[in-house]
Amino acid sequence: MGLLKRVYYPGSGKDLDTLKFILSDFKYVEDIFYCDYLEHLSVEDLANLSDWELIKEIPLTPADFRKEHWDEFWYNHEQSAHIAQPNQMASYLYILLHKKSYKVVRFYQLASEGAGTYEVICKAGYTPNIIFLADADQDFNWFPNIWGEPLSYTGRVTFLQKLALRRLGSVSRFIMVDEKTTNPWNGFEISSYIQHTRWSLYI
Repeated sequence: MGLLKRVYYPGSGKDLDTLKFILSDFKYVEDIFYCDYLEHLSVEDLANLSDWELIKEIPLTPADFRKEHWDEFWYNHEQSAHIAQPNQMASYLYILLHKKSYKVVRFYQLASEGAGTYEVICKAGYTPNIIFLADADQDFNWFPNIWGEPLSYTGRVTFLQKLALRRLGSVSRFIMVDEKTTNPWNGFEISSYIQHTRWSLYI
């Protein structure tokens, strides 16, 4: 699917398996944005990717996304920095080269908050074509924010959904949902185009 060139995965942590899945199954991917303020993949993890070579590591600053401070990557809500504060971890861009095809993929690993960062990268010209949604346990994401559709009785909201739905059209029409932990957004229908044991594609 040629549209799926830019991937966004908030709350990604150290999910190396999903990175491998994206690199192998998303044939047209150019940019992968992982976003997590607590855990990151290591350089050693990336260096050991099968068929891929890590050829460059570039430290990122807010200016790379037309911002002045990392706190601008946090969603404007009183509890968005409840779990982690800006500048606790560094952010990097890793350039990955496929050893056989010589395809280049830019892998961004951002140490920032997921909803706020989505808004920042969109305004900087990096609107994702597809968003990976995986809710952790009930108290892991900062309250009251979750990534997927909240159950009616929880009273929780998904600020990321509100931001993404503003940009629907030729981009941001696709979500990958971890259905064991996450409810797909209302109005999205499941597709069989991509098959995976954990992730389901919704359009």
